[in-house]
Amino acid sequence: AMLARRFYKQMILAVVVAVAIQAPWIWRNYQVYGAILPTHTTAGGVDVLSGNYPGNHGEYRSDFELYKQIEADNPTPVGFDRAGKEWLKNFVLTEPGRVINVWVEKAVIFWGATKTGGFWFHYFNGAEQMVTVALSVLFYIFIFATAGGYVIGRRNSDVISRDSGRKITPVMKVYLAAAAGLFLISVITIISSRYRLTLLPVAALASAGFFYEVWPSVYGKRYAWMALGLLMIATAADAWLQWEKVGERIAKIWG
Repeated sequence: AMLARRFYKQMILAVVVAVAIQAPWIWRNYQVYGAILPTHTTAGGVDVLSGNYPGNHGEYRSDFELYKQIEADNPTPVGFDRAGKEWLKNFVLTEPGRVINVWVEKAVIFWGATKTGGFWFHYFNGAEQMVTVALSVLFYIFIFATAGGYVIGRRNSDVISRDSGRKITPVMKVYLAAAAGLFLISVITIISSRYRLTLLPVAALASAGFFYEVWPSVYGKRYAWMALGLLMIATAADAWLQWEKVGERIAKIWG
């Protein structure tokens, strides 16, 4: 409430900008689908169904029986979108334990280095694809590990001096909320490279903060290794859960 009173002008501006960005998409969707859709496409129902169906491990898939049944019963994009979201609502209400299990699993494998950011399928040979994958993986590991080191290290009073202050400012609150929101989008829907990519600019800022505030301290390297260890655990979990798919991608690279 205090934040709302103090920063109400900025909040109004943010809402106006958001509406201005979304309005053309809402109008376009209405023209195409004949329905008011606040999102850019009708993929939401597909994502929540495929991403949360137990056993899919957060990946987009359409080869399971429930997907085919809903698709047959709802042949239009809008119909599938609504049916998929209705399925998720019922899943959350009737089996909350299984939902939590699915979301915790996706929250871990989200950080796996087995999920690349570079689109490598269009390259002509395995060597070019391998270079793209390797650089993409290294880049993600570097950004996420140092960003994680910043988050972990900033909680330690020995790292951030009293002179610099450890108070969480309104700007920092907005930053953390944005990072959490971008992360939760994948946890609730699917874990895909394009969804993770939106978090990368936010993580890059935290990475810069790591080298500015945490790295110079005697604990800097420790926190970087801790964050890297968490990434490796996530990578191992993803590879173990989806070894068949990981092997399939490796086979495509080596031909």
